[in-house]
Amino acid sequence: MMKEVLMFVKRGLIPGMVAGLLILLSACSGGGGGGGSAPSPAPSQPTTPPPSTGTPAPAPTPEPDYILDSFFPNKTFTGMRSSIHTAVEGPALERPMLDCTILVTEQTLCSFNDLPLLGMTHSDPTIDDIMARVLVSHDWMAVRFREVLQEMPPEVRLITRGITAIVISHDIRPSFYWQGTGAIYLDPSRLWLSQAEFDTIDTTPDFRADLGNVFQFTMPGRYVTPEEVDVR
Repeated sequence: MMKEVLMFVKRGLIPGMVAGLLILLSACSGGGGGGGSAPSPAPSQPTTPPPSTGTPAPAPTPEPDYILDSFFPNKTFTGMRSSIHTAVEGPALERPMLDCTILVTEQTLCSFNDLPLLGMTHSDPTIDDIMARVLVSHDWMAVRFREVLQEMPPEVRLITRGITAIVISHDIRPSFYWQGTGAIYLDPSRLWLSQAEFDTIDTTPDFRADLGNVFQFTMPGRYVTPEEVDVR
């Protein structure tokens, strides 16, 4: 809306001001003295606009009302929608995963027939089975998440049976689960291991960061290796 107002100012208001100024100067440039009245202007002749020869440009398609954009104040997931892709190449459910977890609107909510829970197709999912349900905005996120799965005890990996997909994107903060898609959306700020990886993550603060200020409470943290070397 602001851009449209600015364009109106540039294209409409300023030329109008210039035209008004020219009219004013013309009115003031007449000779002084003399009591005769100014001659009446001749009536203007009606003009017919030339016929249009081109096809009018189609109206721009409005952006769909993506449900995820309504979850957090002053935030949209435009970046995620433009960069997200599957963690592995060509999984069988690639299109449903994108449509049912990222591009979902109130009119396009999916059922388990479109995108079933992982446990509905794999009772004891392997790491490869889980990775086939992962969407990422950057390839390194898939690498790091696989490493996390490899460190997990097999019984812990069973919790993934209750989700349809795992979405990891640079602009997700905080992590959340939504029952409307059955997917979990992960903030990658706990996955990076190098500065190059960190630099791809959106640094917009978590909107909940200031909620504890009223209690004057903070929870500092430190990550170190077994050799007491600071990781971050």
